[in-house]
Amino acid sequence: MINLEQITAKYAQGITECIVGTWPQGNPVSSSEAENYITKALGILQENGIYASIVYLLSKISNRGENNRYNPESTCCIYIVERLLALLGDPEIQSLRLGLNTEIVKEAVNTNDSKSRILNHITNSITNTIDNMLIVYRLFEQTLIFAKYGAKALD
Repeated sequence: MINLEQITAKYAQGITECIVGTWPQGNPVSSSEAENYITKALGILQENGIYASIVYLLSKISNRGENNRYNPESTCCIYIVERLLALLGDPEIQSLRLGLNTEIVKEAVNTNDSKSRILNHITNSITNTIDNMLIVYRLFEQTLIFAKYGAKALD
């Protein structure tokens, strides 16, 4: 039996690593900023679905600025997308045999080409069957809920 709560909690903690005091490099965000971005992504997921939430997050990632660093909003959105995609590549999630392409997880999300490949992956592997879509929706929702409360706790 797979403990999905434990798995989603682990990836939610990964999302909150972009918060000040928990992230060793770059431009970390405040816990309230992180909570805001996570809440927006969660709301879009719940209202408009998986694809829309990923499109929203990818649209918030801008090019690197001074000192080759991202702005705080981009940093947070990169963490959210990378952790959600990494969740799908988790060995225990793979044991569900969803047939997802785990190679997409290894890509950086900061180029237009990789953004396009991520969106194609969402369309072709996640939303292609109702079973995949419902499982992934639930995993993403639970992870974002945990991340939201994790960010609030770090405030």
